[in-house]
Amino acid sequence: MPQTTYPAGSDLQVFLTANGLNTLLGSSFSLFAFGVKAAAAVAEWENAVRWFPFLIPADPNSPGNPVVTTRVFDPPGPAAVRSGNFLAYRGGGRILRLPTGLAASPAPTLGIGDPPVALVLSNGSDSFAADAQCWLQPYDAPAQGKPYREIEFLTPMYGNPAAVSVTGAFGYSPVCQDDVWDAVLKRAAGKCFSEIALGLSQGVSAIQSEETRVQFSTNSDGGPLAQVLRQWDYDWQTAVRNYRKAIV
Repeated sequence: MPQTTYPAGSDLQVFLTANGLNTLLGSSFSLFAFGVKAAAAVAEWENAVRWFPFLIPADPNSPGNPVVTTRVFDPPGPAAVRSGNFLAYRGGGRILRLPTGLAASPAPTLGIGDPPVALVLSNGSDSFAADAQCWLQPYDAPAQGKPYREIEFLTPMYGNPAAVSVTGAFGYSPVCQDDVWDAVLKRAAGKCFSEIALGLSQGVSAIQSEETRVQFSTNSDGGPLAQVLRQWDYDWQTAVRNYRKAIV
């Protein structure tokens, strides 16, 4: 079931406890920086998939709804018209590429100029509306569970820097899908590997008695813990490949 937040330190602690590590490690287990490991995994996830943010934060003043913000952009295109000592006008293009995703709900709005004059911004459900002045792209993004990534204008756009203002919920998704949540949790658990290995071995490579010898793995390529770590890393890499934003 999708979550509205990333895994937290408490989730990481429950995960490792469920695997018996609290019993094996004893009192040292409680000293793990669970919150720090979870936060580091979240930051690594957003850097890896190139969505900033990936998870659209919830509005604390409106439960169940994402945070809505306004961002400004230069008119799309390479043109720059000099006015005095300043490059006043920009634009000449029709495709505004959004550096992060834009959710379909609540419905985004768009304005040009200062103060902004609203344009008719159409989404996938009415993409061929007769009065449309710009369109959210790709049309089928909501049906695929993905955000809009571009705005296409009817005609080439020109204007001052930061003349285009877009209001909406920016990010990839307002919920953390199960595979993402699982991957981030396992990444955070993997960041505990050195503490787990040290806690189990107490810094020695082997324990010898008259009748038995316990040999600890001395590298990350052997032993059951390393095998688990490789599986966690595989799950992480798979999720990153599935959600990583292509750079064009």
